[in-house]
Amino acid sequence: MITDRIDTPLATLDTLSALRHTWRMTNTNNKPSPIEVWLRQRNIQVTCTVVREDETTYELDVDSLSMRGAQREITGWFLNEGYVAVGRWESDGDDPAMQAREAVRRFKLASSQ
Repeated sequence: MITDRIDTPLATLDTLSALRHTWRMTNTNNKPSPIEVWLRQRNIQVTCTVVREDETTYELDVDSLSMRGAQREITGWFLNEGYVAVGRWESDGDDPAMQAREAVRRFKLASSQ
């Protein structure tokens, strides 16, 4: 018998994990600052890796299919979370061996200016 995903213990763990992540990102006492955001595009998929000051990382979902769109999307998301951009997006250009593009930007909490 197939049960609804919400009725399974695994779904509860997924939900708790998502809530814990959301709380961590909305509680300014626990928001890392400064951070470095890396966007990588391979083919049409863009991935986002956030690097904290202690060099731990986490991934964010990106809906945009272009590097410019992903830069605007992620910048908007971090501005909405209370961060300010430090400098502009820097591009490492194309890597022919990996067939990928990379861009990086730093952010810090607006209250830590």
